[in-house]
Amino acid sequence: MKLIDIEDAKQKKKAEKRKAKKALNAPDNNLITISPDGKKYFLFSVRYVYKQKNFTFELWATSKKDAVNRICSIQRFPVEVSQIHSIIQ
Repeated sequence: MKLIDIEDAKQKKKAEKRKAKKALNAPDNNLITISPDGKKYFLFSVRYVYKQKNFTFELWATSKKDAVNRICSIQRFPVEVSQIHSIIQ
């Protein structure tokens, strides 16, 4: 007969629930990319208001904090803006 540790079984069940919840909240695979040096980057949407209208753009960052830091960097340093004429897929 096999003895089962009830506390161990409860802990395993809790861990499985946490893992399932985390998987549900995880971004889709097409919204994650990995850099050549192995860092994971996630796609963030940035919304802002200009002349009483809402605008958004996308930004790749390693975390929400990294995304905010990148936005702050845009505000502090000169930015180059170029129009995109074509996208080849």
